[in-house]
Order: sequence, then structure tokens, then C-alpha cells
Amino acid sequence: MGLFDKKPSRDDVIAQGIAQQAADAEAAAGGSDKKDDMFSSGNPKVDMEIVKIKAQLESFNEIRKSNSERFSRLGEQMGELRGMILDTNKTLSKVEVSATKAIDLVESVQPEKLMIEIRKMDGKVESLKANIESNESMMRDLMDELKKMRSQMNFYKGIEQVAKLNEEVKGEILEIKKVEATIERHADKGESIFLDMEKKFAEYEKFQKKVDDMDSVFHAIQNDFDKMKLGISNKSDRKEFITLINKFSEFEKHTSEVLKLLDERNRKNRNDMKEAVSKIKKIVAKKQGLRIDDVDISKGDRDLPDLKLKPELLITKEDAQKIEGAQEKEAAAMDAQTKEAQEALEKKKADEQRKSEEQQKAGSDGKEEEKKGEKKDENNSSAPPENPELTPPPPPPSKPAPEKAPEKELTQPTEPVQPAKEAVPDQAEPSASPEEPGKKGGSLKGFINLVKKKVDDSIQRSENGDPNLLGVIGLRKKAEKKEEHE
Repeated sequence: MGLFDKKPSRDDVIAQGIAQQAADAEAAAGGSDKKDDMFSSGNPKVDMEIVKIKAQLESFNEIRKSNSERFSRLGEQMGELRGMILDTNKTLSKVEVSATKAIDLVESVQPEKLMIEIRKMDGKVESLKANIESNESMMRDLMDELKKMRSQMNFYKGIEQVAKLNEEVKGEILEIKKVEATIERHADKGESIFLDMEKKFAEYEKFQKKVDDMDSVFHAIQNDFDKMKLGISNKSDRKEFITLINKFSEFEKHTSEVLKLLDERNRKNRNDMKEAVSKIKKIVAKKQGLRIDDVDISKGDRDLPDLKLKPELLITKEDAQKIEGAQEKEAAAMDAQTKEAQEALEKKKADEQRKSEEQQKAGSDGKEEEKKGEKKDENNSSAPPENPELTPPPPPPSKPAPEKAPEKELTQPTEPVQPAKEAVPDQAEPSASPEEPGKKGGSLKGFINLVKKKVDDSIQRSENGDPNLLGVIGLRKKAEKKEEHE
């Protein structure tokens, strides 16, 4: 039974005693034969009351026993509680003593100041940790360097070898400095070489562009000449056109020779430039052992006397004068040829007009002669020539052909020459009027005038020094400027 268990009440104890008595009574009823021998008054009620009283007395005895047991237990528990209280008092006294000691210690220590000092110490510890780590890293580096030094010093034995090594290192450093000086000197030369090469290449590109322009102009003139050849070849019976074809062929030959000369000089320039570049590369490779492509071009112009172009590649004054004289002769011949052709055409037209006037005056002599003359004129006018655009034109009296034309007319395309299939002499159209040959002759006149204008304008532009035509005077001026510059 515990110390603080619930105590049974008095009623509970009485009820237990009554229940026990009832159980005893039942047991007594079962063994009534035996109990009858024990007590019998003859009155059952009295016997029942006596039995109840007896049971109550027994229950009271049990209650007394239980109470005595409870009190004894309570005494024991009280003793235990007393011992426990004494123990707790002892522990409390000890705790009080230790608490007072702790309070005294805390008051003597002053925890706020202690915390401040601890924080300071923590900061110092952190800084010392960083220093320690740096020192450790330095120590590790020093150890590594010492190990390397030991491994390197193993190769050398004695102070004499170290001194010899020092002298060798000094000599190598001097040689390296000399090599650097030579490399810088050769690099400067290479830079000057490359700058000169760039200038020459720029001039070469300009020259190539001018040659291309001259080639395009020559092809255009050649196309015009081919068209004129096709038209003039159909008029083989006219001497002025044959001579004109011959002059044009001579001009074509002259221009082809000029172009060949330019191509040859262009090829010579290319070959000389290639030879100069290869020579420079070989010189640089021999002197400093480097490729010319590795040199850094970063400085200004410098003179290089080793690199010179051949004077044969330049156009001299004598060559320019020869070319200029040939071109002037060609232009004069072209002018004379065109004038002769115009005069012949004008004479022919005057003869035709005179014949027509004589035929009109002779109309009174006879109608038959007029009809015959008209039929002849109609046959001559209606029968188309081999090339209708190249028939002799009547010159316009009020509009003479200009000697020089502006540059815009040079770009205008010439009239296309119709093929010979359209002009069949055997099949003459009866509906063709006599005015059509005059119109076609006028187109031929305009074509000849346009060719003359082109030739005159090209001569004028070459004399003015037009770079697109590469005239002789322009080439001569360029050669003179180059000589002055050199």
C-alpha cells in the first residue's frame, strides 16, 4: 500500500462485514446440522439477531485489525517521509552553500567584462589563425623551394662549378641581347620592305584597273568596227568604204599592239615583284632565321637601298613620244578618211540631183523616154542594196557633221546592222518609195559621223590626260612624275 493511497470509509468496512456474515450464514445454513448442535434457543428471530450481532462483532474485530495495520503502515511511511525530509534538508543546505560560493565567484569574476575580453580574444584568435595559415602556406612554399633547390644543387658540386655556370649564363645573356638587336634591325628592314611592297602593289592595282578600262573601251570600239565591217563589206564596189575599212583595220592593229605592250609590261611587273619578294624572304631567312610572314609591321617608312625596280619597266619619254606620234598620225588619217568619204558622198548626191533635173527638163522630148527614165529610177530606188543602212546618204545642207561630240554620245549604242538576208537584189519590192534610200543613206551618214565623233573624242580625252583611256600623254605624264619622285 502506498503512502498516499485512498483510505476505505467506515460504511465500506461495515458493508464488507455484512457481506461476510451473510456468507457465513449461508455456510451455516448448509451445515445447520452441525450448528444446531452448537446453539439453538428455540426462537429463530432471536437466533438471527444473535447471529447478526455476532457477525457485527467479528466485523468490528476485522476493522480494528485493519486499522491497526493501517496505522502501523502510516507510522512506517511517516518514518520514511521523515528520513526523506532530512535528506532533502541536507541536500538543500549543500545547494545553498554551493550557490553562495557560486554567487561569490560570479561577483568576483564580473561576467560582462569577461565576455568583452572573450570577444577580444576571439578576434585575436581569428587574426592569429589567418597569420598562422599564411605562415603555414609560406612554410610550405619555402619547403617546396628548398626541395627544388636541393634537387638543383645536387647537379652542382663545389663553388667552382657554380662560378663557371655564372660565367656561362652571362655569356648566353650577352649573346641573346646581340640576337635581339639583330632581330630588331632585320625587323625594321622587313617593315620597310613590306611598306615599299604595299606601295608598289597599290600602284600595280591602279595600273591593272586602267588596263581593264582600256580593254573594255577597246572591246567596245572593236564591236563597232566589226559592225562597220559587216556593213561595209556588202558595198565592195565603193572605194571610199574599202579605204575606210583599211584604216579601221590599221587602227585596230595599232590598238592591239598597244594592248600587247601593256600586257607584256604587266607581266614583267608581276615577275619582278615576285622575284623581289622571294629575294627578300631568302635574305631575311638567312640573316635572322625567321619567316617574313612572322614580322610585325608596326613602324613608319624606311629606305631600303637593296630593293629597286628595273628601269626597263618604266615608260620612258622616247617611248611615250613614239606612241603619241603614232596615235596622232592615226587620228589624222582617220580625219582625212572621213572627210574624203563625206566629199565623195556629197559629189555623188550632187550628180544624182543633176541627173534628175536633166530628166525633168527632157520630159518634153518624149513620153517614152520619161517612162524609161522613171522605170530606171524606180528600179534603182526600189531595189534594196546588200546592206540598206550603208547606202550613200544625201548630206544635209543646214546641219554639218560636228568634229567633236560630248562624252554622253560615246555611251550611245550604234544602230544595229541588219543581216544580208533582208536585202535580196533579185526580189525588189514594187511598193518601195524613192524616199526610202534617202532615209537609209541618212542613217549611214549618222553612223559615220558618230564613229568620227568617237574617234575625235577619244583623241581629245587622251590629250587631256583621262586616266580611264590611258592616253599616251597621260602615260608620259605619269612616267615623268615617277621619275621626279624617284
